[in-house]
Amino acid sequence: MPVSPDQFRGLPPELAAEQLSDRVGIEIVSWDPDRVVGTMPVAGNRQPAGLLHGGASAVLAETLGSVAAALRSMPERFPVGLVLACAHHRGVSDGLITGVASPLHVGRTVSTFEITITDQDGHRTCSAHLTCMLPDAAKLPAMATSESQRQVRQLRHDVDDVYEIVSGHTVELGEIRSTLAEHGATLAEHGAKLDELTGSVADLRGSVAEILSLLRPGGEPS
Repeated sequence: MPVSPDQFRGLPPELAAEQLSDRVGIEIVSWDPDRVVGTMPVAGNRQPAGLLHGGASAVLAETLGSVAAALRSMPERFPVGLVLACAHHRGVSDGLITGVASPLHVGRTVSTFEITITDQDGHRTCSAHLTCMLPDAAKLPAMATSESQRQVRQLRHDVDDVYEIVSGHTVELGEIRSTLAEHGATLAEHGAKLDELTGSVADLRGSVAEILSLLRPGGEPS
């Protein structure tokens, strides 16, 4: 799986999306704190002579050592590289290289890891040592703001949910109002017809009364 620091709690997404380890194609294949293993392709990471760039080996070494440190120290402490020393033994022209990070010293505020890098034939191509400081994660700028950023993102999410609910109810209210308007128009039509019918009944009563008066003995038209 590709290594990405957002797998460690607290790193803001905007930083997680800009990690060098992803750009050089590093993949972590073992997440054991005592033996972090990762691979990196030669393709895309060459120097002008066509061989693997030494700086790419350094990126792999620091990534694996930092992951090993993070697995032991986070979330309370966040590893920061202090010293990286690399010795390049032989060139690599193609395929994958594999790095293995193992602890040499694990302390509360400083840890050191040995990283060995080999080619696909098992030949050692680079030996590295990484020493990491382990400061309080809450004191790092990116980590210190992450909790407030998380709260802001959650608040925005909640507001979006409320807006969606309100929008849904607004649509429902609009439909109800439309239905009531339709019923109101229908009632108005029925009311008009009822008024016409009432007038017709009144006229009919008048006619019936006139006919009855004619039918009475000595009755005359009124």
